[in-house]
Amino acid sequence: MLSLATYVSTFLQAARSSELHTASTLDLLCRVALDAHYSSGLSPIGSIVSFTETPVTILNTIHDAMELLRASYTELSISHSHQIISSASELLVLLLSCVSDYSQIPHAQAAMHYTNAHRLLTIPYRLEPEVRQMLESYLVALSISMGDDTKAAEEAQMIQSMQLTLGKPDVQGSGRDIITFGLMLHQWVDQRGHDYEVGCTNDAIATLIAILRWTAWTPTVFYTQLLTTAFMCLAQSAGMSIVWKAFIVGRLPTLLTSFEAAATKGDNASQADWRNAMSAALEYIFRRPDLVIECEHVLSRASGHSEDDLCRPFNRDLLQSLIRHELIDVDYALQLDPSFTMETGSRLFAEAQEAGVDFVLYIESRIGLDIEVNDACAWINRIWRDCSSHHFFAQVAFNRFIQFTKSLNADDLGHLCRILYTSDYALEILSLHVKLTEVVFHALRFLDEYDCESVGNPQTAVSHLGNIILLVQYVIIRYQLNPTSISMMDQTISAAYLFSSAHVQDVGTLPTEEAVAFSAWFKALFDSNSEGIEDTILRSTPPKLLLRLSSSLIAHALRSKLETDVLKNGISYFTSELLSWTLFNVVRGVLREFEAIKPVNPAFLETIQTFVLSPSCPRPVILLCKDQLYDLLSLKRLKNITTFDVTAIRNKLNEVTKRNASDTGKMAVANLQSWEAQSKQDIHNAITAASAQKVPRLNIENCLRFSTPTKFLHSFWCEILIPGSMRETETVKRLATFVLAMPRSSEAPPLLPIFLHIVLPSLISNIDLQQQSEQSIAADVLATVISSALIAAAHLDWAVRTISGEHKPVLGQHSPALVRQLAAELRNVRNRQAGSLVAQKLAASQSFASNFPFFVTELNA
Repeated sequence: MLSLATYVSTFLQAARSSELHTASTLDLLCRVALDAHYSSGLSPIGSIVSFTETPVTILNTIHDAMELLRASYTELSISHSHQIISSASELLVLLLSCVSDYSQIPHAQAAMHYTNAHRLLTIPYRLEPEVRQMLESYLVALSISMGDDTKAAEEAQMIQSMQLTLGKPDVQGSGRDIITFGLMLHQWVDQRGHDYEVGCTNDAIATLIAILRWTAWTPTVFYTQLLTTAFMCLAQSAGMSIVWKAFIVGRLPTLLTSFEAAATKGDNASQADWRNAMSAALEYIFRRPDLVIECEHVLSRASGHSEDDLCRPFNRDLLQSLIRHELIDVDYALQLDPSFTMETGSRLFAEAQEAGVDFVLYIESRIGLDIEVNDACAWINRIWRDCSSHHFFAQVAFNRFIQFTKSLNADDLGHLCRILYTSDYALEILSLHVKLTEVVFHALRFLDEYDCESVGNPQTAVSHLGNIILLVQYVIIRYQLNPTSISMMDQTISAAYLFSSAHVQDVGTLPTEEAVAFSAWFKALFDSNSEGIEDTILRSTPPKLLLRLSSSLIAHALRSKLETDVLKNGISYFTSELLSWTLFNVVRGVLREFEAIKPVNPAFLETIQTFVLSPSCPRPVILLCKDQLYDLLSLKRLKNITTFDVTAIRNKLNEVTKRNASDTGKMAVANLQSWEAQSKQDIHNAITAASAQKVPRLNIENCLRFSTPTKFLHSFWCEILIPGSMRETETVKRLATFVLAMPRSSEAPPLLPIFLHIVLPSLISNIDLQQQSEQSIAADVLATVISSALIAAAHLDWAVRTISGEHKPVLGQHSPALVRQLAAELRNVRNRQAGSLVAQKLAASQSFASNFPFFVTELNA
């Protein structure tokens, strides 16, 4: 009679054959072993493993069980895979409990088993807790058995290299890379609205093409990495999960359609290859119920349900979107999810059909001039919940915006701007689908060209212009654009005047033209004999000038100690639609004056209170001034001012910003940390996440706002040298390539030339001062960083030139010029040990030499 131990070892060996890779069959055979063990009442050793079995044989059986569990996650068909996963996990846990003596295991075998266990432990799946715990204990025991023997470590490295050669990618290599796309996707979402980010189709496609060429991934690997990482980004971004869903479902399929068209032109992969790759990637995703469920859980916490929600899981929304973009077909969606049904459209599309109009025309009708702003915003809330409509809304809003600016239609443009800045979601949708720099550019050009003198109703015109100004101010600050340089098609406009006018000016120092305008406006606003603001003064004062004078007008009135009724009457104009658009600068100016004047002048506080609590105070004013206002509320000296209602203002701020009352107390503590320290911490966190096979995030633009590029790059080098010295080469390579060779908006200086021409010489000098063993490691890491970044830069140059027809260097200089300068600089330091080592390693690199064949010649010139 066949013993259970023999059955288990034979079954596990046979299970490695592809002929047995049917989930139901493997589960049945596995359950036979488990049921026989549990019915025997024996312990695992003596039941599924013989008492006489050697530790070496037991470990080989454990290895076979690990392979069964790995195959259950990655290679078996989707249906019933959860059953075999559960059974294989149970069997592996029982087997792991059977080995206790590791002393008889040769170091080479221990190293091999250590590598295999580590590979299983770090696969991108959620292992059952008991399996994970047993594997971790197993790794510790194997590690102890290997000791500090250098030979064992070398053998482990050799085995890993053999696995790579045999087509089994190491988890730190490209086969399990979530670093490359993790950093890129986070930058796209964090910096949405900028150049080279997700809102610009050509720029985004060029970036994807460059990554495809740099990594040399097959279409299947490329799509699997991309979709897996996108899901993981959503799962790990609870506070931004709705935005991530909007990106993955509403934007990514559109990008991939254009990407495939570009990829099939320049590479060998056909459209059929990319379709098959998408199918394989989705099959991989759907075999990971842990990841899909985690995404659903995060999304359910972030949003409530309404009658407009389609009651479909997130992954089905994605399938629907991929089908609409013809990236997969309905039949394949049904293979992945038999309960999937193809919706003809959301309720919004149904409403358009009922009205008998095209959906685009329906959108136009819901944000037109005859629609109240609050009604339009409520309707956009419904759009936000239906990702399938985002593309249509973004295109309609953007096209109408451009149309109104070109035709100088202030009425329609002002109304649209007010909708965009009042809605919680309109700009979020736009930022994922269009370049917000283009929106701002056209708005600024409109403000330059529009003439109030020729309009029939200047009061209405000024109000509309104010809405345009508010939108521009809000977009620039909300999405962190550079106000001094808004560029489009080789033209640049500055929006700095929209922000500099918060400074209160001394009336006596104003130029003559401004002094005349100031006197006229002060009389109209704060003179008891004034008849108010007449059309003539509005026609004669450009909105730019009125904006520049607004803070000074209020501050001068508060200092002049006017009669209460006169002061309140003048201030009331700033809470009306006519002048409320100036409040962003006015509130900041009054706050500065309050802080500068001693003793405390209650009139300044009461004026701020009037502005903030006014129902007509524009939403952007509260959002843009919230930090200064929260700081104001924390001042102890406000307690004695009974006319200033701290609670009412805090409630208004919390309502508009959607901040919990408990959050406000944490702000002061957070502000104590220096921005430079935060920048270093961000770098450290990204490297730690990458090393732990979690999705890293590093907002370079934020880091550079509070640190010089050279300081940032030195900090970055110090951090990546740590994993570099531990031979985490792929982690270092991908992080450094993202930092140095990822295209960014004009707000961020190009880091690759700065690193090569300024930072590199100082790094070489520092490395020369180290011990010889440390020199070799640092030089190796440095050569890896330089080679990887420059090769990626070369692919980016090609991609941008091919996709966009743009010949300007995206990274400050074209890659050949950078390489020639690098060769010249390395020639100058060839007498230094570190410089010589870096030059030798670059010259010996086949990939670097094939991309830059002139490097060695230049180096030896």
